[in-house]
Amino acid sequence: MAELPSQLLARLDADDAAACSRCIDAIGEELAAVYAANVNDHREARGDNAVLFGLKVWVHGDFRITGRLEDDERARVMHSNSYSVRIGPLAIGVYKLGDTDEEDIHECFPDASPTKRSYAERNRAQLTIFDLEPNSPLPANARYALDDLLIGHFGNPREGLVRWYVGAPMTDERGVRRWAWIARQPLPALAALSDPARPAIASFDAREPEPLVVRPRPQQQVS
Repeated sequence: MAELPSQLLARLDADDAAACSRCIDAIGEELAAVYAANVNDHREARGDNAVLFGLKVWVHGDFRITGRLEDDERARVMHSNSYSVRIGPLAIGVYKLGDTDEEDIHECFPDASPTKRSYAERNRAQLTIFDLEPNSPLPANARYALDDLLIGHFGNPREGLVRWYVGAPMTDERGVRRWAWIARQPLPALAALSDPARPAIASFDAREPEPLVVRPRPQQQVS
């Protein structure tokens, strides 16, 4: 089950609150499935690397999440430079923020992506409706009123999805981007999912070794 702040859910109507929890659960399951499938397909021997792995997670995640939510009347998947899920007043983006369980969520976001930065900038614009004290922590009524949320996930080609979060990024009065709030989510149990398209992760040492391909260089003729 999605672990979301009660203050966030309380400001939504009952149908949107239920849809928010339901859709975030679904996104977590699909992310775990995408990571597992791409770990099993990752082949360093053919040149697969972390960049390709991250791209495949993004493309396949978009495809699976869009398909998973297409029949949900309360959720709409929107596509622009990236994709986001709209539920009532909320816009929820989905982004890979890092690779390992040791990385600091507060240092991994925001990065240089203009689309990710736009979430923080829109939230800053929304904060102008509140009477906030400079350099003071955001009060709960402002923190959980932000409508632009991000799902940030961490994973790599050896372990798959290692952790994921839901949070609200913001830009403060000094122009510094940070999290207004952040909530770590439990990892979905892949074994509990019945869809055969969601494979379990086979560790590197449990896989059959790939055949070594030797390509001899053509012999040069000496004139």
